[in-house]
Amino acid sequence: MPLKKKIKIKMSNVFKKLSIVVLAVAMMVTAVAPAGAATTEELQAQISALMAQINALNVQLSGTPATTVSSYTFTRNLTVGSTGADVMELQKFLISKGNLVLATPTNYFGNMTKAALAKFQAANGISPAVGYFGAITRGSVNGMMGTTTPTTPTTPTTPTTPTTPTVPTGTMGVSVVTGVGATLPKGASNATVLTPVFTGNGTITALTITRTGVGATTDFSNVYLYDAGVRLTTGRTINSQTHQVTFTGLNIAVQGSKTLTVGADVAAAATVGNQHAFSIASASDVQADVTASGVPVTGATFTIGGQSVGTVIATKNGSISNPSIGQRAAKLSEFKLEAGSTENVTVSRISMFYSGNLSRANLSNFELKQAGTVVAQGSAITDKDLLVLTFTTPFRMERGAVRTFELFGDIAGGTKADETIKFYIDDASDIYVIGDQYGFGVTVTKTAFDSDAADHHVLTLQGGQITISFNGPNASDVAVRATDVVLLDFSIASANNVEIRSISFGATTTNLIAGEGFNDFKVRRQDTGAVLTSSSDVATTSAITFTDPINLTAGQTLRLQVIADVDADSDASDTIRVTLNGFGASDIKNLDNNQFVAVANIVPNGITGNLQTVVAADLQVTLNGQPSSQTVVAGASDVAWVGYNFRATGDTVRITALTIDGSAASSSIATDLGSVALYDGATRISDWEAVNTTTYKATFDNLSVSIPQGTQKTLTVRGPLSNSATTAAVYFFSATSSDVTAVDSNGNTLTLTFTAVNTAQTVKMTVGAPTLTFTKVVTVNSTDAGIVTANGVSTLSEYDVYARNGASNVTQFNVGVQAQSTSTAATTTLAQEVAEIQLFLGSTQVASAFPDAAGTYAGIARFGDGVNTVFSIPANETRRLSVRARLNDISLSTGASTGSNIYSYLVGTSTLGFKATAGTQTLTDATGIGTSTTIGEQKVMYKASPVIVKESGVDGATIFAGEQDVAKFRVTSNGTISFKKMSFNISLSNATLTANSVKLYRDGTLLTTSATNVAAGGVAAIVLTTEDVVDTSSPAVYTVKASVAELGTGSASLTTAFLTTGDGSVVTPAAYAATLGNMVWSDRSGQPHSETSTDWTNGKFVKDTSITFTRTKS
Repeated sequence: MPLKKKIKIKMSNVFKKLSIVVLAVAMMVTAVAPAGAATTEELQAQISALMAQINALNVQLSGTPATTVSSYTFTRNLTVGSTGADVMELQKFLISKGNLVLATPTNYFGNMTKAALAKFQAANGISPAVGYFGAITRGSVNGMMGTTTPTTPTTPTTPTTPTTPTVPTGTMGVSVVTGVGATLPKGASNATVLTPVFTGNGTITALTITRTGVGATTDFSNVYLYDAGVRLTTGRTINSQTHQVTFTGLNIAVQGSKTLTVGADVAAAATVGNQHAFSIASASDVQADVTASGVPVTGATFTIGGQSVGTVIATKNGSISNPSIGQRAAKLSEFKLEAGSTENVTVSRISMFYSGNLSRANLSNFELKQAGTVVAQGSAITDKDLLVLTFTTPFRMERGAVRTFELFGDIAGGTKADETIKFYIDDASDIYVIGDQYGFGVTVTKTAFDSDAADHHVLTLQGGQITISFNGPNASDVAVRATDVVLLDFSIASANNVEIRSISFGATTTNLIAGEGFNDFKVRRQDTGAVLTSSSDVATTSAITFTDPINLTAGQTLRLQVIADVDADSDASDTIRVTLNGFGASDIKNLDNNQFVAVANIVPNGITGNLQTVVAADLQVTLNGQPSSQTVVAGASDVAWVGYNFRATGDTVRITALTIDGSAASSSIATDLGSVALYDGATRISDWEAVNTTTYKATFDNLSVSIPQGTQKTLTVRGPLSNSATTAAVYFFSATSSDVTAVDSNGNTLTLTFTAVNTAQTVKMTVGAPTLTFTKVVTVNSTDAGIVTANGVSTLSEYDVYARNGASNVTQFNVGVQAQSTSTAATTTLAQEVAEIQLFLGSTQVASAFPDAAGTYAGIARFGDGVNTVFSIPANETRRLSVRARLNDISLSTGASTGSNIYSYLVGTSTLGFKATAGTQTLTDATGIGTSTTIGEQKVMYKASPVIVKESGVDGATIFAGEQDVAKFRVTSNGTISFKKMSFNISLSNATLTANSVKLYRDGTLLTTSATNVAAGGVAAIVLTTEDVVDTSSPAVYTVKASVAELGTGSASLTTAFLTTGDGSVVTPAAYAATLGNMVWSDRSGQPHSETSTDWTNGKFVKDTSITFTRTKS
């Protein structure tokens, strides 16, 4: 058979195979599995396999083996919400391993990346496999990065066409991304509480989310719905009756798969210990043009913590000139952010609301700048009038820092004068700032940068039939012999088709003498560089007129630049300022009506540029603020020793060599530091150079660091510190003008004269010993005694962990649980109650372990092997460590008992070892572990527990003679509970009660038959004839009624308080007796339960029994 025919047949077969696979993938993606069909994970696995076959077939078609090359090194921890180039590299890696299917890698770490990373961790034996990219995973991945040797691909077998899941027509699958519950700090902004995933094809028009759990709706001030970081609606509150929040007015297209995010703001006064989970409870909660399947779905359970997050305040700043029609890079807004004193923070996203009457379509190419540097960008304003500015690299702010941000954008030429531009923050959650210590969004105050006219910039567009806008440049230096220097940059926008027949400029110069000047003065287009006019030389102050025709079409904005060359004979201090002179009555012809444009219709008619000064090329060197002086530890692998700012003036400058001088530091600098290198950001740009043992200097030569004129570059000296570095030694580097070698754009060596840098030891590093300190947090629920419930995860204790003098990686750590609080030498274990101990840093789980059931270490959970990192604490920073427990059920089979006391503690080194590494140093102990000061506060375990929430309608009402409501409250439970006794303290002023008139109602039904006589005020102890049952499906609203017999003239009041006074400690569960406490309830764990079963206790720790109600009259 001819070779050509063989190739044709082979190619045909490959195409057939490829078509089958592509068709199979398409069928898989567009189908949704109903109950009983393939799971999402199974479908994902099939798709991954099919995609791999497509890649192999593509290789055959191209005839070129696939080669994967990567040399990326990961250097930081990553989690949900992280952004940056390293996130994209991680996604590429996960795709290459078959764990992630993504059309195009992005720089955002979302839930898909988390799930894929968890699969990779599980497949490679990395624990915990929770999708957190920490030190262990980072080390494993870095070890796998490198070049994959190309192999000749084998011919793939023709894939079996997968069976398309039998999905009923017109359905949409619903699932949630499985998450891990967390402790939500008070005031946390935009905490992700549910991540629903919709699969199939359809359009969602409304979505209802239901809150469940032993908590109150008032724990959240707002709930939001997001699509890929874009807020879809305003903040919604949770209905106090239905515990639901509904998002309406949606138009969410689902084509294959759509992941949304539900975020919530935690109220500053949220009740500590309350628990919440969010769900899509029924198919009717998803309003769409197809029917939802796979519901109900519920996310993780979250607990309200007692700590409060940090703060950020947003404020309007400065004043802004009104922009012009067609202006490019126009300044549109300015504001400042101020970080509070609680946490260092990182700004990840800012969404600005647009409310001007200039069409949002006429604004584009947005840039957010901080100190002149672009930190975030946005292409357009959404149909929700939001400009979403996502930071490519999250912007970090230290505690108390104040930073000013400026928004710039382009204005279209076909706009109208007097239209307005207004940007501000509509919702506090639109500034998404993460706190370092707790890992949640901080509380944002935006009242000084909101919709009030005085709190944001209101800009009015300037312009006429012809509109001229100034673009720059700013006053700056220009170099001798520089060519095509921009002296004036401006835009001309026209409402009509026009021809500019004459354009005139004024050139004002100083200090020019014979032979000096600015040559080849002309006009060019900024976008194409095309020269539009003839040229002229400027030797003195003069006017230059060009008559070359320049045409503009209707609605066009033409950006022009006046450029010239600086004469080689010009001297430093020669100056030039260029002005666009006003157009005359016959300079611009309107081609639509064949009339000249009137001068009055040219706005503004003429502009003045900034002063440009001729200077000799120079390089200024100053000390950078990072790093700052700090303590470092022996063995630290990467120490930033000093940072220098290099600023080029007069010309582009290239650094060819740099010497750093450590001769004034401790004499051990050469032996303790060894070698150092020069870095531009994270990129090493020099060879490793040894510190000379005689001169104590290091020289970086063969450099080629180019710095454009008028810009600045920061270079940092970095390197390791010896394991045997001298404690208390002080190390620093300085530089003088003779230590830097640089040349201009023509290769001429510069004579530098900058002031010596860091000779005064402004930045110095002191060698110190590393320590770790664990401090129990005493202001949060974890250390305030409370109830924990069976079959759930509860926080037992929390600690602020501080790493002094160096980043510490904890590799061996032990936590115990016991039934006493007096010491850590417990004899009673709680393995029957506590199934698992979990460790969290902020909101991220870092480890889990099972406590020993018996033996020497009974009740102790051991974390780490002394080699691999369990968790890390950055140098000289504090992180919040939470100890949580997954509890067993209370039953005969588990042996867990209701009313069990649980105390957590940090196991001391006398019992089990502790180990952490800081640099190459090993810590075998830490302050706080093994001491009574770090024993967690009392937790009491029940099968279920009540939460009492105050209802409206009584507090603040008017007192009157006769029967009236004196208290009203809602009781919810995370299981089934019973009440038998409730007590209330009723106090009156200028009024009395009718004897025995206090009654208790549930949902309008009378429950009680008698009450203590409180005619003059006092305690009403209401004992129910039969116990009253509350469960998760039937929360109860209780009302206390009483009759006022006498009401005096003038002011009067009646106050009712839920009484648990006297219930000073938890009683051991016992048979019912009214004497157990002022409030007596049961978790109904007795088998069987009755009034004689030993599962009754008092109201100690019940949330929240400290509520009061007051009726008054004046």
